Amino acid sequence: MPTYSVTAWGDVLLASLQGLWTSFVDFVPRFLGALIVFVVGWIIAAALGNVARRIIDFLQIDRLVEKLNIHKVFDRADVDLSISRLIGWLVKWFLIIAFLIAAADILGWDQVTSFLKDVALYIPQVFVAVVILVAGIVAADFVFRVVSKAVKSAGIVSSGFVSGVAKWAILIFSVLVALDQLDIGRTLLNTLVQGFVATVAIGAGLAFGLGGKDHAGRFLDRIRKDISS
Repeated sequence: MPTYSVTAWGDVLLASLQGLWTSFVDFVPRFLGALIVFVVGWIIAAALGNVARRIIDFLQIDRLVEKLNIHKVFDRADVDLSISRLIGWLVKWFLIIAFLIAAADILGWDQVTSFLKDVALYIPQVFVAVVILVAGIVAADFVFRVVSKAVKSAGIVSSGFVSGVAKWAILIFSVLVALDQLDIGRTLLNTLVQGFVATVAIGAGLAFGLGGKDHAGRFLDRIRKDISS
């Protein structure tokens, strides 16, 4: 009986070691294949990211952005904006994630593959959100200057307040739209948008009422004199 027990345990141990060795032998080629795919993919991604950056430089997109005075807005915030570097970085990391998906698929890591696919699909949303924010910042700065000049020329005292409300209205709205593009708290954002619109409407009404009452009074007096004459 003891001899049978020792033999049985030996068979079990041998079978376990054989199974472990078989798994190891099966895993090594897949691991090496995944590693090669990832390394080659990283090289390709870096090269194509550099190509994308040079194409944007050749098209002189950054110079066009400078003509639109977008850089001035970011210089105030001490942010170095380069469209070519941004596009190159996005292309590079999108391709890196794509090759990571291929490597994880070779290894049979289904959950990792699914997660990386979600990340890859999320990158275009991040790009669109960045574009929305940049456009919002540029529009806010432009509207601030236009409204400030218009209100000052109209003789309204609270020109800074009115132009500031217009600027921050666009900025906050741009942030909310960008967050919505990223699928961050849509229900909460809808509530915030409704409250923000109501606040801006009330603030604009008060600003016009307090700052423009003298101007409106002079305008009504002029109409009254014209009618009397």
